[in-house]
Amino acid sequence: MPCVNYLSQGECMLDTSNNCLWTDNNNCEQDMCVYTTEVDCREDTFCDWQPSNQTCTVRPCVEHANDKLCDADLRCHWDTSSSPGGCQLERCARYPSQNMCEADAGCLWEKEVCLEKTCHKLQERCACQQEIGRASCRERV
Repeated sequence: MPCVNYLSQGECMLDTSNNCLWTDNNNCEQDMCVYTTEVDCREDTFCDWQPSNQTCTVRPCVEHANDKLCDADLRCHWDTSSSPGGCQLERCARYPSQNMCEADAGCLWEKEVCLEKTCHKLQERCACQQEIGRASCRERV
């Protein structure tokens, strides 16, 4: 039985064959990226290998199934450059610290997250001026 069919935490946690886990949202979901080797982890497009502690973790943003959920996460953006569209990690979100973030001229440290500067993405001056209320746009106008 798929994990999503379990309605109680007890039922969910008993299903170890499907790697089911009970989430903070009171849902039963399949635990992804439970690989113990780097080779197996890297073969799964939903997973990232963490060499520092030799663990396989869920790649950021892949859990968002639609554009609204994706765009609500500051680390993510909905990419439509290929079909079907999907949720991808923002370019600047890969920087875990303020120093690393600010070393990239296209990035801005805000609310403990490294974000791509809004105007850095905009190609036309008028589009940038529409964003003038954001501090990151003032520097290019």
